[in-house]
Amino acid sequence: MNIITIRSYINRMKVMSLNEIFMRFVRFCINNIISARQCPASVQLSIEPYGGEYKEFFLRNYSFCAEETVKTANYIIENKITIFGNEISFENSIDWSFDPVSGYRWPLNKIDYRAIAVDPKYVWELNRQQFLPVLAKAFFITGDEKYAQKALYFIESWIDSNTPFLGINWHHPIEAALRQISWLWVMKYVSSSKHMNQTLLTKIRNSLFT
Repeated sequence: MNIITIRSYINRMKVMSLNEIFMRFVRFCINNIISARQCPASVQLSIEPYGGEYKEFFLRNYSFCAEETVKTANYIIENKITIFGNEISFENSIDWSFDPVSGYRWPLNKIDYRAIAVDPKYVWELNRQQFLPVLAKAFFITGDEKYAQKALYFIESWIDSNTPFLGINWHHPIEAALRQISWLWVMKYVSSSKHMNQTLLTKIRNSLFT
């Protein structure tokens, strides 16, 4: 790091608030800790995919469920989901800390949901990502890659947007557990997708074992 780079950092810090400097420092420390304790390569994430026999059984006995699954998946493909009866529309990306019902954006620190008049259940339900297995099942049923691509995109988006142990989405272990269940179901259904590559699998594995 040369003197010009150091001066550049100092000039940038001059326009930051103390809170922003503190949060950037916390992120820096957490990211370095995570890098140091990343899941060893020897730990494998082994997901046994559903085979064609299961698919034939499902379509033969539950064809009405298959139709409803694909219908709901197409609804999600159009960037729409339903949370506790509320229809939520979003752009191609999702702000995972934003409550789409109340309009409140949860901070990264100093979270006390008992002290404010906003129920975190909506943002928690969004981040449980229980709509993702629907997309994954639609891929399994139809073989259409758009469903697998969308489901995996949302998982990667979540990982990239949520620094471990910061924010409302890491506030309770049960929320992380429910989200991981959704991810595991997705991977079981889309393991044969061309969008499920080793780089993404490693990224998901590291997040699961954080």
